[in-house]
Amino acid sequence: MIGGVTGATALNDIATTITQPIWVFVLGSLINVAFGALLIFGGQGYWRWQKFAFLFAGGSILLSAILLITSGGSVPVAWDAFVGKFGGLRFAEVIPAAQAAGYTLPSAGGGFDLTATLLMLPWVFFVVGYAQGSAQIGGEVKRASTNQYIAMVGGVLINGTVLAILVFLFTRAVGIDWMGALGAVPPDALGMSVQPSFNLIVSLLTNSPILLAIIGIGFVMWAVNGTPLSELQATRYMLAWSLDRMVPSQLGDVSDKYHTPVKAIVFATITGEVALLALITIPQASLLGALVAQLVAFIIVSLAGVVFPYRLPDVWQSAGGRRVLGIPAVTLAGLGVSSSSAG
Repeated sequence: MIGGVTGATALNDIATTITQPIWVFVLGSLINVAFGALLIFGGQGYWRWQKFAFLFAGGSILLSAILLITSGGSVPVAWDAFVGKFGGLRFAEVIPAAQAAGYTLPSAGGGFDLTATLLMLPWVFFVVGYAQGSAQIGGEVKRASTNQYIAMVGGVLINGTVLAILVFLFTRAVGIDWMGALGAVPPDALGMSVQPSFNLIVSLLTNSPILLAIIGIGFVMWAVNGTPLSELQATRYMLAWSLDRMVPSQLGDVSDKYHTPVKAIVFATITGEVALLALITIPQASLLGALVAQLVAFIIVSLAGVVFPYRLPDVWQSAGGRRVLGIPAVTLAGLGVSSSSAG
């Protein structure tokens, strides 16, 4: 985007180069190893990074919303100006191109479809469902019984609200038909190397390299910050498994110097490298496959939560034993998550 706005073709060349598999592996490895090191050298450094990254990435979302509110009506003109530089489809040509490829517009689909809505739930969960991840570090949180509940439930509500606002502003700017059609047209037909995303289209609304950098880097931060969070959770799993003798006890060792599970973090970093290599070399491997694997794990754990109060009632009671309309709350939660994941 910066290259397109400033005319710096060197930036466009760099953007094309780093999409090549070797550079994806190099950059991914740098991110993976750097976050592993950050976790090894203590939690304080990581939490400081997370606060900065959250504020910066949150600022990029706020900036995107402001651009959509103030200049959303200019998307068609901005799109045409952008694609005009390389001969891509103009704004008015996107819908006809999608229809020619066999795409049915949402407005022609007969209105609201409950089945299609339910089939979207896994993707919604993929965006808002990971607040449960903080439960893995519940033992390290002060007043977890109160703070964790507020943070997890509040995080989902805030996340969902922001998502709904962005969807409303974006569909108001481009229309739901155009938005759906854009996803149905292959990138090469648009004259692009990648499928245009929300942040790319919002970036068309400003000519400031600084604002473009904030939006671009902010959205990258949302993506890469999943790496240390997942690694943080994985090491806590390993610690629990080592105590139950399900994995080698070394994976539960905590360094006297750094007060972190160094061996578990190194193991997670190495397996992360293996996964990264698989993603860029094996055609059948994909992030969608990783999502499916996570959904299977969620379903197994959720079903365990459904039967937990009945299989181990004493343990459930000792943990609080909350009920909703006479039914254990953990059973209802398990049914909801497993149903959403299975969908």
